Amino acid sequence: MAEPTAQKEEPTEEFALLEATANDIEDICNLAVLAHADDELYKPMVRDMSARGEYKLWEYHIAPRFDQDAIGEKSFKIVQIATGKLVGYTQLAWPRSRTEEEKKDWDTMLKARELPPIAGLDPYIAEFYCFRQTEFQIESGADEEEHFTRHGTFVHPEFQRRGLGTWLCRHCNEIADTYGAAMYVSARPASKKMFQNVGFEVVGELKLDMSRYGLDEDVSHVLKRDPQPQ
Repeated sequence: MAEPTAQKEEPTEEFALLEATANDIEDICNLAVLAHADDELYKPMVRDMSARGEYKLWEYHIAPRFDQDAIGEKSFKIVQIATGKLVGYTQLAWPRSRTEEEKKDWDTMLKARELPPIAGLDPYIAEFYCFRQTEFQIESGADEEEHFTRHGTFVHPEFQRRGLGTWLCRHCNEIADTYGAAMYVSARPASKKMFQNVGFEVVGELKLDMSRYGLDEDVSHVLKRDPQPQ
């Protein structure tokens, strides 16, 4: 699928897109809490958690992305130039080959379903967030040895609808195009259209029964973007 030819000019005068480092972990975690506050799946998952627990939940997921062992992964941030405030974030994983031992450890982790040891975390939704979405992405065709994968794209609520999420997407798209590789992403309903607008197509739909919370069935999507000619 070709991307739209009329592309919005990136908001570079007020903001800068940079590679994130381990020094940004605290700001990224705080941003994640704010950016997910209105998500209908996220809210019941954390409603019994303390503010500190919610921060630790994101730290549990984000901090390992900056380990020296996180080969082939890069995180990108958008900062407001005037204030230095971190207002946008995403993570991109390059195609990589795992050793047989690494593959075994990965399979063991998925099967064990070990959730972060944080008081108040709803295990039903957390299992979906932490494991089922990853499995479904693989079931939908994602192969970490051949494809790029995106993780955790979010923008500060006060800076949404200003093209920052799209800017992060196009930055990652350019990298994937240079390598000539497809990219996969799992997307919540609020971000589905953004990904479609930059060339992604839906290849899978994952549903979660939310009747126990008095809510309608939740739907997440897996999308794929094929590389574009340079």
